[in-house]
Amino acid sequence: PKPQNPMMMKYLNVFAINANIINIFYQTIPNKIKMISVETERRAKNVLVALAAGERGLEAQRDRLCRIPDFSPLSAFERVDRDSSGSVSTRELSDFLRDQGIHHVSLTELDHLVAFFDSNANRKLDSQEFFAMFLPCEDNFLRDTALNRPSVRVLRFDRLPADIESQLARIIESEIELQRTLESLKAELEFLPEYNANSVFNFIDTNKSGTISTDEVALFLKRAGYYATDLEALAVIRRIDTDADSTISYSEFADFMRLLVPAPRPLPVALPVSSYIPRDYSPYYPSYLYSRYPYYSRYA
Repeated sequence: PKPQNPMMMKYLNVFAINANIINIFYQTIPNKIKMISVETERRAKNVLVALAAGERGLEAQRDRLCRIPDFSPLSAFERVDRDSSGSVSTRELSDFLRDQGIHHVSLTELDHLVAFFDSNANRKLDSQEFFAMFLPCEDNFLRDTALNRPSVRVLRFDRLPADIESQLARIIESEIELQRTLESLKAELEFLPEYNANSVFNFIDTNKSGTISTDEVALFLKRAGYYATDLEALAVIRRIDTDADSTISYSEFADFMRLLVPAPRPLPVALPVSSYIPRDYSPYYPSYLYSRYPYYSRYA
């Protein structure tokens, strides 16, 4: 037989040892470390950071609305529900925004907003679904206080005080702005050829439990370079979680990360509500300061 080169055998042995070490390393490290690229991680982080910032901003606006002493959720629902059908449609939301001078929000965007809060998939918001858009999530005391306030019957052509209507419109407008921001960031993420929702979900799910908790959201953002507070991590869970178990399942995560498909335009409302302007309408300006009312939070 042909004699073998000792130096070649030495290099082959070293190569085999290194290959074994690499195989053992990839078998022992968590799957999440080797599942997504750095760019995918960065763009997924951008989506969650924007979601947390938007939800925290909306929570502050909901808090500000409910601290207005004259605000009643039921009166606000009756104000938007112009046809007194017991539900708020996309067209009625659009007419309410136009009454406030807001014309840049499309019916498709409002369709997606209604679908987000619509729990029974009838493309309309009943009173409880409507309340979920405007009542705070972190302050149970303030939420109960607003719900227990006496309501005033709002007729077809009546309006609420100017500060209440302005704050209602501001919350709806902020919801649409958050929707636009998230869709833009999700489109950038979808553009990556190596991206898929399953890999990102497994990357965040460090304990492989099949669900994502607030601690795992905070850990993912920290490793991606953003130090999220507990309230920001909670805001991410609250926005994506649909079954109220305080965790994110894969189906919930995939539904959130999926780009919105343009919805069909709803049937127009027969009542011409947006063209009406009250004859003797005087704006109401509150005489109190919001800073006088303390902030209560069960998560603080």
